[in-house]
Amino acid sequence: MDISPIEVIGQDLKRPESVLATASGAIYVSDLECGAIRIGGARHPMIGAPADFVPNGIALLPNGEFLIANIGPSGGVWKLTPDHRIEPVL
Repeated sequence: MDISPIEVIGQDLKRPESVLATASGAIYVSDLECGAIRIGGARHPMIGAPADFVPNGIALLPNGEFLIANIGPSGGVWKLTPDHRIEPVL
């Protein structure tokens, strides 16, 4: 299999373990500092995340917010708002 057509995208990502691609072509990944980030977008650190927050799985909600699974010791499912605030959900 020839992999030469594959293009590498994204840089300066920290723990990009979950990837979402939308019909519009936007690509989002989980990120240790930002929670979730759009590839090619600006980096905005999360506001209000616990010190042990480790984002893993992400889900994009219809309103543009994200649900994020925290695999850090405090655990839980958290919501990331468009203004970069992180709030516990579960």
